[in-house]
Amino acid sequence: MKALKINKLKLDNFDWAHIFFDLAFYILGILSFYDSLLICILPIVVIALMMLFTSLYNRSLTQDYRRYLTEFLNYINSNLSTGMTFEHAILSYEKDTFSKFDKHISNGFEKIIKAIRMNLSREQVLKVLYDVFPVKETQQFSNILCQSMSTGANQSFIVSITLDKLHIKQKTLEEINTILFQKKAEQRILCLAPMVIIFMIKDMSPGYMDVMYTTLLGNIIMTVSFLMVIFMKVISTKITNIDF
Repeated sequence: MKALKINKLKLDNFDWAHIFFDLAFYILGILSFYDSLLICILPIVVIALMMLFTSLYNRSLTQDYRRYLTEFLNYINSNLSTGMTFEHAILSYEKDTFSKFDKHISNGFEKIIKAIRMNLSREQVLKVLYDVFPVKETQQFSNILCQSMSTGANQSFIVSITLDKLHIKQKTLEEINTILFQKKAEQRILCLAPMVIIFMIKDMSPGYMDVMYTTLLGNIIMTVSFLMVIFMKVISTKITNIDF
């Protein structure tokens, strides 16, 4: 019962557009290359198992974490500029301010505040901060902030530089996604094109493709063809997916 509850909570973390496209791709592929409804169950089972046991279909939360980190740094930067220490700037972050974040982030803030109130070292507090915002920008910010303790660097300036980099990266990523949107749509259409062509041939000339489904050589040819289409899909997806 507990496992079912956990899986239900994670439904929002799945990339449903990716899941539905893969289901459509493999089901249409099986119907066109094998002409079998029974085998269509296979991709449904496989994708369901991959959703449960792998992260392939998980929605990327990196942009969300960067947005939360930006809002968090903006807030503490205003406090640092008034002369507060890093720890006091976080403690002033009121609970009703971060309660609008998702449950993970809200719980994370409570852990950070608890760590500060327990008088843990700044390194330990920053480690908790990385657990709340698990992106590389948090790690870079933590490393520079720790160094500032020995060099006496202006912490407000460090936060400002981090915010500038986050803003530039977010703006660049949005521009890249805008450029790639059309290419991704074209890639998905091209992946489905072979199936559409086969369905058109079967509709215009009933029985013309029967030899490909009823003979061993035909099955081999269709299997090799389907594997080539799958290979094209995997390569084109990797080309259009940019990890930034």
